[in-house]
This record gives sequence, structure tokens and C-alpha cells, in this order.
Amino acid sequence: MGECMLWIVEYIRQGTPPSQGCKMVKANAENYEAIYFLTDEEVLDAATCYRRWWEGRKYPKTYWTIDPCYDEPLCGTGYRWW
Repeated sequence: MGECMLWIVEYIRQGTPPSQGCKMVKANAENYEAIYFLTDEEVLDAATCYRRWWEGRKYPKTYWTIDPCYDEPLCGTGYRWW
């Protein structure tokens, strides 16, 4: 799954656009230059995180937790939407 498809998944998940463009960057990037965009391998890693998140969803959605990463597929990965 490519970055733009992950962007669409994130848009549907949040109900708002996750970023101005369908690019992910390293979370601690100094700016949004292309050198901070994710490599193909990192995008595949992000896709794996989204898949794990999707497969781990519990329904109904009324699940209470204090885990800040419960509903955030990219939490702890070092990646974020640009």
C-alpha cells in the first residue's frame, strides 16, 4: 500500500485531512524538505503499523483505555504526516 492510500485511510479514520499532501516524514524532522520523507522501506513499515492497528481494532468502539497509542497507528514509530 502506498503513501497516498495510507493518507486516504487516515483521512477516513480521522474525518479530516491528515496533512496538506500525501507524504510522511520523520517525526523529529527540522523541516519538510524531501530529505526527511520516508524511504520505500519506511513506508512499508508504516503500512504494517496500519495493518496491525486495523487487525487489533475492537468493536464496539466503546473501549476505555489510558493508552495514548490505542487509536493512533503511527504512535511510537517516529513517522508522522507532513
